[in-house]
Order: sequence, then structure tokens, then C-alpha cells
Amino acid sequence: MGKGYMRDWRASRLDSFDAKRDVPGCVAWVDASKVTGVNGASIARVADHARARSFQQLDPTKQPTLVVGGQGGLNTLAFGATARLSDDTWGNDWSELSGGYAQPNTIIAVAKCSSTVISGVATGRFVVAGHTGSSTSNAILINQGTACLQIAAGSYGATGGPQLNDDTWHVLIGMLGAASGWCMVDGYVTGAANTQSHGAQPLKALTIGDAANGGGPFGGEIAEVIVANRQMSLADAADLTSVLIEKWGIA
Repeated sequence: MGKGYMRDWRASRLDSFDAKRDVPGCVAWVDASKVTGVNGASIARVADHARARSFQQLDPTKQPTLVVGGQGGLNTLAFGATARLSDDTWGNDWSELSGGYAQPNTIIAVAKCSSTVISGVATGRFVVAGHTGSSTSNAILINQGTACLQIAAGSYGATGGPQLNDDTWHVLIGMLGAASGWCMVDGYVTGAANTQSHGAQPLKALTIGDAANGGGPFGGEIAEVIVANRQMSLADAADLTSVLIEKWGIA
């Protein structure tokens, strides 16, 4: 992808970011800035702009709520201790796949993790996760012990960097491949492994704001989620981070 937005001679942006167009291999894209409603409204369904589908939560007690102007003047979604959105058929439908998206995969999220402790969470606070059978697959999460970003695909792999339960917006990226994996926070590599220490589970049944099989509520706000069925290069991930930081007005 290119470096940031196209600009005119005044340095004004000429177009807006479109993950389906601008991120090669994009297979899911949720953008809370496109969600409409009143502040505090419970949200039962959000569009997946990568395809004609949606992530949903039919249980009113588990629905995220809309934060109007939550960050950079754009709407965001607040996920409490029980909130989650999911698409159980994602990655295993339309006869295109038999068992989800095999690695390599890259998961990107613009999120703010609350400093409030989420009780009953043993492993981590999941930002985005998939699910295969009883195993949590292809996830990025906030490690419960260190509060650092971590990646997982059946096993828990590369982790590191700053504590992220800091009530501050960050761009979080997890890149998972057969021979390596990286965590990136705000454009900096915070954890790396030269083996598939994160496991090899495919990505399917995508969930936002919790572990796909439950038990890992995020607790905070999420502005944008992008999934690509490729291992993004570090240079492209840094470029994408710059675009998202500008879009969401992250200092």
C-alpha cells in the first residue's frame, strides 16, 4: 500500500482510506465511524465492508454501545465486560473455504483498552479472535499478566511492548505466518518470533471484543478492525499505522 493519503498542493487529503481497496487480501473490515445512531445506543449489528455481510449480537445484554464522536470526532464502539460482536459463518461459507483462512493472516485494530480490571479473565482481553472447535485461533489480545499485545493461533506466541490497559488509543497489529510472527503497536514492533510459536489454527468464526469461544472480554472501545489473508510486511504495516493514526486523530 502507499504511504498515507493522496494530497493536493495544500497538503489536504484527496481521498479517504478504504481497507477493501487499499489493504491487499482484505477479508473483513469493520469501521465504527460508519455506524449511526444516538450516543449510548445499543448496537445489534455492524456492517462488514469487505463483503455484503455483518457482525451481530442479538442478545441485548451483550451488545456494544455507540460512542458518538468517540475519537477524532468519529464514532466508536464501547465494549463492556460482556459485549461482543460475531459472525459465526465467517471464513467457512459460500463454498469458498472448508475450514477458515489458513495462515498467513494479519489482524489490525484501532482500540482503547480500559484500565478497569475485567474479572474472571484468565488469559487475556481479546480485541479480535477466531474460533475452530474448542480452540481460540488467530487472535490479537491484551495479555492479562503483562497487559502487552499478544498474538495467538491455538497457542500464545509473540508478545511484548508497553502496557496497553492505559485508556489510550492505539493501532494494534498482529502478523501471523508459518515461519514467523510479529506484534506491532503504533508502528513499532513490540514482539517477534522466528517460529510459529503462536500455533497454526486457521481463522474463522470471527469475533470482535471477546475470545471467540468466550471468556476474554476486551473492555474498552474499538474504532476499526481489518483482517487480511496475508502476512503484511513490516513496512506496509507501518504505512497503514500512519494512515489509521491520522484518520482517527491519535496523538
